[in-house]
Amino acid sequence: MIRKIIIIMMIFFMTTFVSAQEWVTDFLKKPINKTITGFLCEGENDIVRIGEPIAYLGMFGTMNWIIEERLSENHAKQLKPFINRIKALRKSLDPDYYYNNYLRADSDDCKEVPTILVSMKVKMRLKKWLRRSDKSVYSSPHSIYKIYSAKLINAELLSETWLKAWRRLDQSLREIVAISLKEPTEEKREKLARAIEKGSKALNIMYNQKVSKRFRDLVHKIEPKAEAVRTFQKDKMDWWGRLFEKFINILRIKPETPIPAYKLKREEIGKSPSRPGADKINPSIKELGIVVSIADDNLLAEKMVFSGLLVKKVLSKGKEIGLRPGDFIPYYNKSIDNVVMRLSYGKKFWIYHIVRDARYKKELKIIRNNKLITIRLNK
Repeated sequence: MIRKIIIIMMIFFMTTFVSAQEWVTDFLKKPINKTITGFLCEGENDIVRIGEPIAYLGMFGTMNWIIEERLSENHAKQLKPFINRIKALRKSLDPDYYYNNYLRADSDDCKEVPTILVSMKVKMRLKKWLRRSDKSVYSSPHSIYKIYSAKLINAELLSETWLKAWRRLDQSLREIVAISLKEPTEEKREKLARAIEKGSKALNIMYNQKVSKRFRDLVHKIEPKAEAVRTFQKDKMDWWGRLFEKFINILRIKPETPIPAYKLKREEIGKSPSRPGADKINPSIKELGIVVSIADDNLLAEKMVFSGLLVKKVLSKGKEIGLRPGDFIPYYNKSIDNVVMRLSYGKKFWIYHIVRDARYKKELKIIRNNKLITIRLNK
């Protein structure tokens, strides 16, 4: 009986193994039709890969190569004018690096980042599937696809002028956040106004860039039906524009140079429909011995801050710490990401950060009678 069971199990496993092999073989041979948008980046051994674009606060460049799509030699030759040849990219194609190459907002070098984006309809096959054996923090299966058919849909040039304006806008947003944490004075308002004006001018420069005739002719030469576009730039400018608009609306400080009117459909930053009740908080913070309320729009504008709590009542523990009714507690730091998250996810979700930060730093920064005060926490 046992022998029969063993024979049956062996037959089952052999059949399953053969079926799995056949499935993998079919999967490798099966062509994949896909529309790809990214940078054509030349790496080691002149291999041209598709780099996924990344543009966020403080960085612009390419994402990692966990899913690696390689262009065939014939198509690389055809699309040669659109290939980004960056020295750093030839050395940083390891998929364990989350960002292969990017421009920081505090950098003046706009030449060491990819600047031409393409969208293509492609046909490709899985060439290799590697499972990484090392224990790197970003390690993961590494898939290599070979593109054997590609038709250009559109191409986009990100000019040095656009990149430099993006950098100034990013710097402006960071300056606004840092200044907002100062005590509310006329000097603070003047500094905020200068930083806001700087950002508005940069945003206008970004919006006013046009597709050059030279680049449009180049696109049509390679593929007559393809278009020269600014899709990626408009998408990113819309996000930055919404964030910038949100900042100036909270602070109620308008720039002399009006921000450009953008028409893209958008969801307002600061609303989080996926988190019902995110702005309803428990008014009692036991760890600090206080009862609070969320600062309303008028108070935020008066203090020139983005978010915070107003102390309504002080319990015995709060009195020991040194807190008083009327104290204002900002609950964000100089990191612009920190501000964006608080505007996006609601007050309730981030309320615990006040207690956590106070415990870690053993201090609490408050605004009292328009003076910035640091309260030391001994316990």
